[in-house]
Amino acid sequence: IPENSAVLIYMMDVSGSMHGIPLDASKEVVSKSLDTLRPDDIFNIVYFAGSNGQVFDKPAANTPENISKAKAFLKQQQAGGGTEMVAGMERALKAEHNPAYLQMYTFFTDGFIGNEADIHRLAKAHTEARFFAFGLGSSVNRHLIDGIGEYGRGKVHYCFPRDAKMGDRAAATFYDMIDSPVLCDIDIDWNGLPVEDVYPNKVHDLFAGQPIQLCVRYPGPAEGTLYINGPRGARQGTSPGPVK
Repeated sequence: IPENSAVLIYMMDVSGSMHGIPLDASKEVVSKSLDTLRPDDIFNIVYFAGSNGQVFDKPAANTPENISKAKAFLKQQQAGGGTEMVAGMERALKAEHNPAYLQMYTFFTDGFIGNEADIHRLAKAHTEARFFAFGLGSSVNRHLIDGIGEYGRGKVHYCFPRDAKMGDRAAATFYDMIDSPVLCDIDIDWNGLPVEDVYPNKVHDLFAGQPIQLCVRYPGPAEGTLYINGPRGARQGTSPGPVK
């Protein structure tokens, strides 16, 4: 499996409150994002309302046949019923995963639920995975959406009906959010450097084209080499950084 290959699980809210623009937008974003998968990525679509289900028995390979099946499913979906997000989330998380793949879960929802704390707790507990969220509609539950990104060590994006190019923008944003993670679960080894007041105290995942930015205080003059540690897929990576 090539480095940085991922398993992408699309978590789609198909409950009654998603009727109309929110569900149409989520279908469009998922459909467009399927076209940007890397050759060795694998994927699945988990959907939830009053009950839940999934398109494939297990994450599927990025083949023309599987992409066509997923897009056919998207076209058929209609909104209806209540919203049991926790059960859908548990279904996805309990599935067997190959640790060589980066695990990425992306929610598409307006967030009209009543158990935000349970969802945040699940995202926080699964440190091996990254959780992203798209808030769709004109009155999105921001507490839920922002919490998924914060506790799930991912990112969030909001899609508003008044944006005529919402689908295209969201699909591009989705690609930028999850493309080419270089290091995850980053740990900084200061290698004896006398640093104080490190901010932020937890470094988020590093994606291609992004810097790692840290602010620290030295009690006096110092120089040396720090080491940035983190897994690249299933392999551990270390990068030295001179400090003067």
